[in-house]
Amino acid sequence: MTSTIAAWLAVPRSPAERSSEVDLLGAALLGGGLLALLLAISQTSVWIDHPGFAVALLAAAPYCSARG
Repeated sequence: MTSTIAAWLAVPRSPAERSSEVDLLGAALLGGGLLALLLAISQTSVWIDHPGFAVALLAAAPYCSARG
């Protein structure tokens, strides 16, 4: 609670005229890259049954994350 109050007082407010837009494409690519990485890591049966698919997931993860 104390750290929240300290942050509220210490962090400067952004100018009112400045608008921030969310990069939806970047967010989708980053999410897809993280999903591919976590799927390849957590699903060990994929490595045994479909090693080519697992390697493709691992290859796609950094590419998608870097594009985001």
